[in-house]
Amino acid sequence: MYYFIVNKTGGSGKAVKRWNKLQKFLDKSNIEYKVIFSEYVMHAKKIASELCSLNEKVKVIVVGGDGTLNEVINGITDFSKISLGIIPAGSGNDFSRQFKIPRHNSKRAFKKILRNQASGKEKFIDLGQARFTTESGEEKNLLFSISSGMGFDALICEKNDSSKLKKALNKMHMGKFSYLAISLQTIFLMKPFGATVHFEDGGTSENSTLRLDHMIFLAAMNFRAEGGGIKMSPMAVPDDGYFTICAVSNVKKLLLLQKFLLLATSLHVKNKSFTFRNTAKFSIKSDVPVTIHTDGEFFTNISEIHYTCHHNKLSVLV
Repeated sequence: MYYFIVNKTGGSGKAVKRWNKLQKFLDKSNIEYKVIFSEYVMHAKKIASELCSLNEKVKVIVVGGDGTLNEVINGITDFSKISLGIIPAGSGNDFSRQFKIPRHNSKRAFKKILRNQASGKEKFIDLGQARFTTESGEEKNLLFSISSGMGFDALICEKNDSSKLKKALNKMHMGKFSYLAISLQTIFLMKPFGATVHFEDGGTSENSTLRLDHMIFLAAMNFRAEGGGIKMSPMAVPDDGYFTICAVSNVKKLLLLQKFLLLATSLHVKNKSFTFRNTAKFSIKSDVPVTIHTDGEFFTNISEIHYTCHHNKLSVLV
């Protein structure tokens, strides 16, 4: 039995269209399934929690984007009961990119899941956890599969969330280009800031603290790419027990566009303005309140985040 969670409202209706095509294949193939439609923000989280109460191990497949998938992950109350997959129908689709899941054909995407299931091997990935306090004083403990960040990439998530351009491009199946357009706009408007990173998973006192001045962003990457395929940390591995941090600092305003182009073309790895480091546990404290995100869900006016990588936390159907 497969349980499908279909995002009824996201992606300009793309998820429902993908589901309608997939449903015909499921019925024709006599595959046992149940479909539940996500009707509002955080409904998928509630659905996932309810599925965890079933007396069985449940195979859950999200028909939607990375945001809906993240809701489901944060709704899971017992990870030993859930195996999670995705039929991509979002704008960024970075989860599906990581595992080379077909992004434009729901039947092919599901057939890939079936083939991997037939092998009998269960695959696990790490999950990140971000702990912080909101400006209203609420304590947050959020899980993420792809990435979490502070600064530039989080600002893009904030601007992209309400972007009319994103909605228009989604209808043309070109949603990832909204990230690029908003990135170019944001890079000239944002103000660099200072931050201190403290690594809490060992090491000497000399390398346990990292100071970053005139910082543009810091991203804790579990996957290689975010924002519709931008490879922030090409060396990141989703099941090695570590984040790969990618940070940009000490950049003059006139060179911001150059750094962005290096990032967009994956030529940034050896550039001295970019800092990379693997770590399983760290915290970052900004000199000023900034915007942060976890898998695209953003929060404003945050000064400090604590990160932990949970090794092989989630069983995935990929």
